[in-house]
Amino acid sequence: MASKHLLTVIFLTLALVAAAAPTPAEFIDELEQLQKVLSKNPFKYSIVANALQRSIKQLKKLPDANVNVEFLSENTALIPTNIALTGVGIRAIVPKLMGDLIRFNVIEGMYSFAQIKAIPVGGKLPTQLNNKSLMRFKTQRGFLSPGTTVALGPPGANVLTWAQIDDPDLFKGQFIRAHGVDGVLKPNGLI
Repeated sequence: MASKHLLTVIFLTLALVAAAAPTPAEFIDELEQLQKVLSKNPFKYSIVANALQRSIKQLKKLPDANVNVEFLSENTALIPTNIALTGVGIRAIVPKLMGDLIRFNVIEGMYSFAQIKAIPVGGKLPTQLNNKSLMRFKTQRGFLSPGTTVALGPPGANVLTWAQIDDPDLFKGQFIRAHGVDGVLKPNGLI
């Protein structure tokens, strides 16, 4: 009897997971919504908006079977500003050449700003890059009031290698969350 109950629980769990995954069309639609949000503030996010627009065009050319929505969805993107990108010499994002950098700026799981802020200092958030994590820092810089921002960076980071979320809850979709950050988060050895 217990094994029958266990099988039912496993089946229901698998059904819920399968139901939660978006279709490629739903996912691409949400990416387009994110791109539109970024495009509304071209002085702040045009570099990422343009890269996203090019990526959406490429995704639309792929057969649905080649679009891995499980890998792409239910993540939180940390979107660096134009100033942050140009500050490290990036004027355009080329996904094929910058895959590791992009994956390091994507947190596994969907987190609101309040959820990230609730993570204790020293707590880690897994990224899409090979088991690398971002750590929550206490230090804050700039003109933002204490408690209104969160600093994240690679473990062992210093004030020059972490970034603050300064545009929280920039995008809240069904499959993607996005927050604007004032720096380019990069693991050791990149850029």
